[in-house]
Amino acid sequence: MNWIRWIRFKPKWPLILGVVLSGCSALFVYSMGVLTGLLLFLVVATCVLYWLRVSNHFQYGCANIAVVVSLDPILIAVSTDLSTGEGHYPVIKIVEIGISRSAGEPLKVGDLLPTVSLYVSPPQGETRHWSTFIPVPADYVTSDPHQIVRLLANFTDEDIATLHSQLKQVPTPFEPGLYLMWPEAGKQLGRQPEYKLYD
Repeated sequence: MNWIRWIRFKPKWPLILGVVLSGCSALFVYSMGVLTGLLLFLVVATCVLYWLRVSNHFQYGCANIAVVVSLDPILIAVSTDLSTGEGHYPVIKIVEIGISRSAGEPLKVGDLLPTVSLYVSPPQGETRHWSTFIPVPADYVTSDPHQIVRLLANFTDEDIATLHSQLKQVPTPFEPGLYLMWPEAGKQLGRQPEYKLYD
């Protein structure tokens, strides 16, 4: 993982944590107190947990294929199945991204790119499917076009066909959000509020 590249595209929390860590470190050096030491420990632990979360996202996340559906703003559509093991719960998620190039090439509508996703715990009392998923472009952590091409090669023609087929059910103009593709009592078909993990 290229950490500098991650900070470039997702600067908010690294910047906030960096400023807080610097401030707490200076405060501890100035006072050498127990309370400031405890505060510094908590801030360091928070920083470690944040970077572990980012690392785990790309190390253990699920790879999903995405297609560029808009350039102003730059939006991608990502398909997956939210099933936790039984049943079929297809969804499309439209996400705004902060990159304009993938594998070294400028993005165009219709371009495919790989994402890596974490899945959010099922709703309370629900065991059949996840609540949602958080896809992040692999380009956020690598500038090596060979890694992107290699990851893209893992997706099958069926994966791509499924993505395009489900995308036809999403209303246009495209808006960020989660779009459910299955009928279910108590569930509204279509766009759901977007869940953000890193913003």
